[in-house]
Amino acid sequence: RILPRLIAKIKAEANQEKFFSPPLLKRRKLKSKSFYKPVPPAPSFHPADYPRSILLAPRNPIVDSEHYARHKKLPPTLCRPTLLNPDQIDPPRQMTDREFGWWANPYRM
Repeated sequence: RILPRLIAKIKAEANQEKFFSPPLLKRRKLKSKSFYKPVPPAPSFHPADYPRSILLAPRNPIVDSEHYARHKKLPPTLCRPTLLNPDQIDPPRQMTDREFGWWANPYRM
C-alpha cells in the first residue's frame, strides 16, 4: 500500500533534484578548544602562612582546586597553522619531524 504512493512521490519530486543533490549533510570540522592555562605555583599548606583559616583565604587550594588542575595543550597539526595569534596561551603548532615519525610508525623511536 505504501510502495505505490512512495513511487508516485519520488517521480513527482525527481525533477526538483531534491533527492540527487550533492552531499545531503555537510560536516563542518569543529575547532579544537584548548583548556590549557598556566598552573600557579604549588600552594602552601603550612598553618603559619595563613593568619586565619586556609578556607577563608582567597584562591585557597582546597575550595578552588580546579584552579590548580592541569590541562593538556592542543595536539600538533600536520599542516602549518595559517592564523597565528601571539596573544594566545596555547597557539596551534606544526608537528616536529620526530613527532611526525612517531605518528607514521609508533614502534620506531
